[in-house]
Amino acid sequence: MRRGSQHTEFWILLSLTLASVILRFWRLGWPGEIVFDETYYAKWGHDYLQGIKFFDVHPPLGKLLIGIGGQVFGSDPASGLGPVGWRFAVALFGLFIVPLTYLVARKLFTDSGQLIRHSEFRIQNSRRIAALAAFFVLIDGLILVQTRIALLDSFLVTFSLAAYLSFLHYRDATQAKEANLRLLATGIFLGLALATKWTAVAPFGVIFIWWWSLHRAVPPTSFLTKLASFLIIPLGIYIASFTLNVRDPGVGFWHYLFDWHRQTWNFHEHLTATHPYASRWWSWLYLARPVWYYYKEDSGLVRGVIALGNPILWWVSIPALLAGAWYGVRHHYLPLLIAILAFLATYVPWTIIGRTEFQYYLVGGVPFMFIVLAWWTDRLMTTQYKHFAWLLIILAALTFLFFFPLYTATPIPTWFYKLHIWFPSWI
Repeated sequence: MRRGSQHTEFWILLSLTLASVILRFWRLGWPGEIVFDETYYAKWGHDYLQGIKFFDVHPPLGKLLIGIGGQVFGSDPASGLGPVGWRFAVALFGLFIVPLTYLVARKLFTDSGQLIRHSEFRIQNSRRIAALAAFFVLIDGLILVQTRIALLDSFLVTFSLAAYLSFLHYRDATQAKEANLRLLATGIFLGLALATKWTAVAPFGVIFIWWWSLHRAVPPTSFLTKLASFLIIPLGIYIASFTLNVRDPGVGFWHYLFDWHRQTWNFHEHLTATHPYASRWWSWLYLARPVWYYYKEDSGLVRGVIALGNPILWWVSIPALLAGAWYGVRHHYLPLLIAILAFLATYVPWTIIGRTEFQYYLVGGVPFMFIVLAWWTDRLMTTQYKHFAWLLIILAALTFLFFFPLYTATPIPTWFYKLHIWFPSWI
């Protein structure tokens, strides 16, 4: 029976991963031109490997990966040639978000402190939660768009989820050697995330607090391992990511690094530029102002790309998060609280940041939002109201299919495009 269960899980995970591959690489070259902030990242990725100097307010790793993809496919963003190349690395890393969500949820809800103690039910429960969470990520428009356009979020989310997964393996380690290796791997992924975007401090903070709360319950790790995992390795990867940056002649590396951080901090602190698709944090969860990355109308046909989350999933997630926080605190249910904390760590800092903001800044918290929603959906499936759970799944899938053309720049008639504009603020 155990082999049969593992066999079934393998096919579930494989199916979700293959679906993720298809959705990210199907028509990846559409639109066949620069889209939204690709005007920066696609060109900077190309310039990075050509030794051309540029300044960006994010660490270099994401641009380097975009540039490698462009180099492999011979893309030239300045001439608008080869969009598959400058999007390839984004799609490649982004496809792992679906299986990583599955694995994180699966591991998270097999925690020994679960309310359901019996191992057989615990395994079945966690597998269904994981499958639902990964499926919700698969059919979310915001995550799909962010992993098909040459932006940095695809790398950030993938590295962050990998860090959480490594730490979950550390949490369940039974031997000191295993604990040491898992904690070191966590540090590597945190370093890669930090070398992509500063917002990686969110998973870094959650994992450090989590480690502090349970490190006495895990086989002991050496002081050097702890120091390496939370300081030396992440900081080393972060600093090393700057070594290929082009500097002015005669400028030393450390001087350049200090000056880059000074300029970047000043930029973020004083950014007051307006944007027609900017929005405040309190409007993000109910999708008040999604961002149009691309829009063209020609001969009665519309081609567009809108960074819009799946409305059904996002709107239902609001009460799911609130109820999950209440339930987790009341029952001291750590797996649920960790998922909510990981979501809030991505979301809450934007409530005090005054710079120009966009709804897609929340993308790093979406997998955990869906993990919470999947947990509630699974619970609903064990009651007489399980038809409501299936209704949610079916409506969410149909909504994804309905908006799919506007996630992938697929031409649709103007009248059909208008059916997608549910609110005036979506234009």
